[in-house]
Amino acid sequence: MLPRWREWWMVGLVASMASAAPAADGVFEVNQSCALVGCFPGDNPGFPVDIALPGSYRLTSNLDLRSINASAIRVTSSFPGAEIDLNGFALLGPGSCGDSGSGIACVGLLPGQSGVSISGNAQVHGGRISGFTNGVFNFNTAESRLADLEIYDSQTHVLVASSVTMERIKLSRASGSCMEFFGPAEIRNAHVADCGTHGILNLGAKTLRLSDSLIERFVASGVRAGDGSTIVRTTVQAGGSNGSAVDAAIGCGRGCLVQNCVVTGNGGNGIRTGVLAHVIENQLDQNGSTAIGALDGSTLSRNTVGAATFSGGLSTGISCTEGCGVFDNVIRNAGPALSLGGPSSVYGRNVISFHGGVASGTGTSAGDNFCDGTQC
Repeated sequence: MLPRWREWWMVGLVASMASAAPAADGVFEVNQSCALVGCFPGDNPGFPVDIALPGSYRLTSNLDLRSINASAIRVTSSFPGAEIDLNGFALLGPGSCGDSGSGIACVGLLPGQSGVSISGNAQVHGGRISGFTNGVFNFNTAESRLADLEIYDSQTHVLVASSVTMERIKLSRASGSCMEFFGPAEIRNAHVADCGTHGILNLGAKTLRLSDSLIERFVASGVRAGDGSTIVRTTVQAGGSNGSAVDAAIGCGRGCLVQNCVVTGNGGNGIRTGVLAHVIENQLDQNGSTAIGALDGSTLSRNTVGAATFSGGLSTGISCTEGCGVFDNVIRNAGPALSLGGPSSVYGRNVISFHGGVASGTGTSAGDNFCDGTQC
């Protein structure tokens, strides 16, 4: 018979060996119990669970940190990186957020605490993250891939210093921006809602590819993207109430494309772009300031622009500066229908009604514009 201390030592040894072994399919398992002793080689006891080696990892329980001041998972693995399957489980932090009446307010968030902290290559998918200062925080130059995640009750849900690809993501209730990134991003099928400042904010003026998404209930910009960005088949609604002349439901830089988007019910500008942009086949209605505003050399075509008013006067339907082409739009706007910055901007084949003037500025008519049924 073994002495009692040796029995306990053997039990601990067997447990640690079991926790270090991958499942039969070669996937390392992560759960609340193994996190306390170390789930696999390179993972020290306690939180965060450290993933230092490339491979596949899968949660088999929630990770509950509501009474623990630490991040849940920390990824430092190098190329080809780690794949982390949350497997329908949740990473739970101590914070909670709600509508304060003037934005989103959070309580209980701990500084520096993240659901997933990434300084290597990682893919994260298939679960929920809530109650952390940052839901997913990538502060490295490596690419992140995020899919099939619901992240809520954070200061910033996704904060990425490098490139990121996201699809089928739901973000809600952030006291700051719901998403901030410094590198190029591709986002598909996202639902972003209840953001204390911006919905999606590009801090590095990099390219954004956004498609098939819904952005709603934000305070500043719904989407703010850099040069060459593409924003298509996306609805941005019920936000932008801070009255800023810079912020807009959709804002993008030089040479960007905004196409087939619905922009409605926002308190500020609808769409604002830099030079040489293409704003095509969008629907805008009931926004608080200029529906579409673009800079030199932009093409604004086949858009439908509804009524827009704001405190202090009537706003413009479509505005552009020099060298713009404004064609084939339908504009029903109580303020000026068009505002063009010089004779090099040309407009034609527009249908205008219920307007406060056809055009202000010195744009050149190419003809075939109709105002309340009469050529103008």
